[in-house]
Amino acid sequence: MRVVNNREEVSLLQEDLDSMEEWTKKWEMNFNIEKCSVMHFGHGNQKAVYKLYDISIKPTDNIKDLGVTICDNLKFSLHCSQIANRANRTLGFIKSNLSSRNREVILPLYRALVRPHLEYAVQLWSPYFVRDIANIERIQRRATKLVEGMQGKCYQDRLKELGMYTLEKRRKRGDLIETFKIIKGKDIVKDFYEMDNNIRTRGHDLKLLKSRSNLLLRYYFLNQRVINDWNGLPNELGTISTIREFKTFIDRVTPLCSMD
Repeated sequence: MRVVNNREEVSLLQEDLDSMEEWTKKWEMNFNIEKCSVMHFGHGNQKAVYKLYDISIKPTDNIKDLGVTICDNLKFSLHCSQIANRANRTLGFIKSNLSSRNREVILPLYRALVRPHLEYAVQLWSPYFVRDIANIERIQRRATKLVEGMQGKCYQDRLKELGMYTLEKRRKRGDLIETFKIIKGKDIVKDFYEMDNNIRTRGHDLKLLKSRSNLLLRYYFLNQRVINDWNGLPNELGTISTIREFKTFIDRVTPLCSMD
């Protein structure tokens, strides 16, 4: 990865591409230029033209990487729309091909085939626009209506009777679990959080610092949006060492984030 802020750095990146081109020619493993693209980030980006094999690499405003659609504005509304459509199709398939509406049939299928679409890599793309949150939650609303006896009841009553929680609450729980993994070194991410070492008389000793941000995007990154919930956990947090213990702990002290 190379940061490009001026014409000199544009030239350096083009030299990297030239080196890659020479390598492919040497080993006779040419890139498919039709499948190559460049995405520019930042309002002040020079949007330079880069080449491979003397052919300009086409620009794009979005690209899918490891199953997540990333846009040049670093917003994930497009990704939210795509996964909602995919989950809707899967749920429609279940509805069309199963005559049973028993909860013992519908709920396991929803959890195994539909919900993973809505939660894969969610710590990266977690929605914060109201329309995206509602669009994703709508899938689970529809799924709970499929269960026999749930028609005519409001969403919250259906969730309560089925022992489920909103996807928004599940995302918050997932944020806390991932934060625990990073702080405890179970997921290696360097300099992702800054510990707050100020002496306090209240709260646990694993509090995090929340940096100031002028960008809305930055405010909703995982290492910012989770801090208030994390710092608000009880003192007992400092005695927990395993992921299983932590999951049990947050399900007990923050019931709104409980698993179904």
